[in-house]
Amino acid sequence: IGEARAARRIAAASLLPAADLGGGYTTSRRSEQVAASDRHQDLFETAFDAGWELDLFGGARRQTEAAEAALAATVEDWRDVRISLAAEVARNYLELRASQQRLAIARDNSRTQEQTVELVRNKFQIGLGSDLEVAQAETLLAQTNAQMPALEGSAAQAMHQLALLLGLQPQALKEELTPPAPTPPVPPHLPLALPSELLRQRPDIRSAERQLAAATATVGVATAELFPRFSLSALIGLQSGSLSDLVTRASRFWSAGPRVQWSLFDAGRARAGVEISEAQRQRAQLFYEKTVLAALAETENGLVALDRERATQKILAAAVDASQ
Repeated sequence: IGEARAARRIAAASLLPAADLGGGYTTSRRSEQVAASDRHQDLFETAFDAGWELDLFGGARRQTEAAEAALAATVEDWRDVRISLAAEVARNYLELRASQQRLAIARDNSRTQEQTVELVRNKFQIGLGSDLEVAQAETLLAQTNAQMPALEGSAAQAMHQLALLLGLQPQALKEELTPPAPTPPVPPHLPLALPSELLRQRPDIRSAERQLAAATATVGVATAELFPRFSLSALIGLQSGSLSDLVTRASRFWSAGPRVQWSLFDAGRARAGVEISEAQRQRAQLFYEKTVLAALAETENGLVALDRERATQKILAAAVDASQ
């Protein structure tokens, strides 16, 4: 963003006059074919030079518009990064708490299955069961215990990822996040809105639109190169062969006047620049359309997935009641 702001200031500066202040000293010696009195010469000079290019065909204004649009696109990219960061933090936190809850359930199941194994062994010892039943109970216990290391690893990885997202050392959040906590509640319903209204909240679409605006303005910059340039210039200064006489009235000189410059032949370079800018604008437009269509698809897929997950949740809730 800082870079884009500086680029905007550079573009805006082209709309204003420019002034330079300089000075110098030169010494020269001419050929011996020149009179001896004129052979060696010292020259002291200082001058104030000002110039202003008149933006009659809008090239500088379009350049400023392009820089403004590029800055806006960069700000939207920054917002996109912030949203992605927040989403990653939320996702990893949910994964952490879910892994901890699943680990707690696995430990409860393990304790229950240990009691079952003990009961089955007792039945087998008094002749009311078979060794197959003992083996099956022991197998189920081993399978449950085998899930715990993976769940512990998932929780640790989510904790380390959260620390990375927050710019911390991997173990920085261990003391805070190791104690289990409930999963944050999910809103029961999304706000009523059309997918197109949801797209207005996406900074990636706004960034692509601003990139298209910048590319469109760049076409105007290239088009201005086809027309003549008009400028005003002024020069005033002091010039003398002796440093002691430099600040006298007689040492003053000045010049001022308008200037026009128009390239009569450049082998088609300017028109090729316009074609390049137009092709870049078309590419930016296609990228914008692609971004919008992809966002529409992602939004629709998200809404469908949310609706189906809620249906799955109801079925699983019924299964939980039956299992209990």
